[in-house]
Amino acid sequence: MEDTSPIQINFTDFWHERTPEAIHGNPLFQLISKWFDLELSSSPDFLVYSCFGHRHLRHACTRIFYTGENVRPDYRLCDHAFTFDRIDDPKHRRLPLYRFYLSEDDSRHVATRHQQADQLATTPRDFCSFVVTNPDNPVRAEFFHLLSTYKQVNSGGRLLNNVGGPVGEKRAFLRRHKFNIAFENSSHPGYVTEKIVEAFATDTIPIYWGHPDVVRDFNPEAFVNCHDFPDLASVVDQVRRIDQDPILHARYLRAPIFPGGRRDRNDYLEDEPIRQRFEQIFRSGPRSHPFRHLHKFGYLRRVVERRWHFLCDATRRRLNLH
Repeated sequence: MEDTSPIQINFTDFWHERTPEAIHGNPLFQLISKWFDLELSSSPDFLVYSCFGHRHLRHACTRIFYTGENVRPDYRLCDHAFTFDRIDDPKHRRLPLYRFYLSEDDSRHVATRHQQADQLATTPRDFCSFVVTNPDNPVRAEFFHLLSTYKQVNSGGRLLNNVGGPVGEKRAFLRRHKFNIAFENSSHPGYVTEKIVEAFATDTIPIYWGHPDVVRDFNPEAFVNCHDFPDLASVVDQVRRIDQDPILHARYLRAPIFPGGRRDRNDYLEDEPIRQRFEQIFRSGPRSHPFRHLHKFGYLRRVVERRWHFLCDATRRRLNLH
C-alpha cells in the first residue's frame, strides 16, 4: 500500500531568514508544495539546502542542493542537485534562478508586447537603468561609466547610486527606462539569474553580460548581448543606434523573448519536468549518511580559503595593486 504520510522535509542555508514563515516564502518550497504534501521537520528525511551557510552539515539525511549562485555542487555532501549548469548527470537537473522570476502573467505580457512595440519605442522614457548592490564584478562598473559618457545612466541600487538612494520597487524603476544593464555577478556557462527576465517583463531592452551562450535560453533578437561584440565600446555603439532609431528600437521590443516565440521551448520554465524529478527523489526514499559529517572539515577549509582569497583580491583592487 502506498505511503500517503507527509514528506518530512526542511530547508536551510538559503537567502531567507531561518524561520518557518520565511521558509514558506521560499520559492522552491512554494513550487514543490504544489505537488507534494510537505511537513517541515527539525529531523527531516529530505533536506533542501543552498550555499548561504553550513547548517546542512548537521543533517545526515538525503540532501538536495539548490543554488541561485555561480557555484558547483559537492556530491560528497549532497545526493541530488539543482543548479544553472548544463551537465549530463543522473543526480543533477538544471533549474536556473530566473525560473522563479518569470511568472505566467509575465510570460503572457511579453507574448503580447509586440502589439505595443511602436508605441513603447516612441513613448518618452529615461535612457537606461542600473540596479546593482554587489561591487565584486568590475565589468559592470566599467560598462556603467562607459555608457554614461553617451547619456546618463540612472543607478537605483547601492552601487554607484545617483538617484538619491536605493529604489524600493525595482520593476517600477526599470519600467521607466528604455534599456537596463542586466549584467550577472560573473560569467559562466549556464549561469542566468533574474536580471534579464525582469528587464523583459518591464518592457525595457536588456543589455546582457554573463552566460556566454544565453541565446540557448532567450531569443537573441530581443536583447543586446555583450557576448556578440568584440568589446564594451562596440556594445555602447549598438545601444546608441537603438536609442536613436525608433524603428530599430521597436524591432527589439517586437521580437519574442523565447526561442521560436514559445515559452514551452524553454524547458526550464515548465513545471512537469521539475515535478517528475522531485517525484523520483522522494520515491527513492530517504537515505542516511551517518559518516558524511567527516567531509565537512575539508569543505570548511575550502570555504575559509575562498574567503581569504576574496578578501585579498578586494584589498588589491582598493589599493590599485596588480
